[in-house]
Amino acid sequence: MKKILFPIVAALFIVSCSSDETSVYVPTIPTPSTNTLKATINGTEYTFDTFQVDTQTHTTPDHTYVDLEVRATISTDATKEISFSLEQDVPGTETIYFFYLMNGDEEFDTDHTGAAFTHNVTTNANKHIVGTFSGALARFDNSSTAEITNGSFDIKY
Repeated sequence: MKKILFPIVAALFIVSCSSDETSVYVPTIPTPSTNTLKATINGTEYTFDTFQVDTQTHTTPDHTYVDLEVRATISTDATKEISFSLEQDVPGTETIYFFYLMNGDEEFDTDHTGAAFTHNVTTNANKHIVGTFSGALARFDNSSTAEITNGSFDIKY
């Protein structure tokens, strides 16, 4: 009986094995967003990961231009927001004309500070903006400032 049963069991074992290695499960890992905005605010580094870019068209008798209003937030921290406005498709060191920071319950911007706030928009074309920023922003009542260093952004919209 062993002589008959052993070949049958061996045959069933061999038939049940598969040489098809393409059926191996490989999980799909979502690709992270290519948009980034990083900044060190008062000595603490933050990475903003949620973005909204709105356009606003302005027409004057001599010129029509489009402004970009960029809003960056942190998905896990609703108390942080950076917003800035710039003209679309214009790179340079004078492109951003307004910068705003919400840090907790305090609000800071470039309109209320005498301190230098610098930026350089190196790419501003084909719905892609890249640049750097740093400097001091002041509270609306000028009672305190927020210092931003190592600011950078790379945003496609």
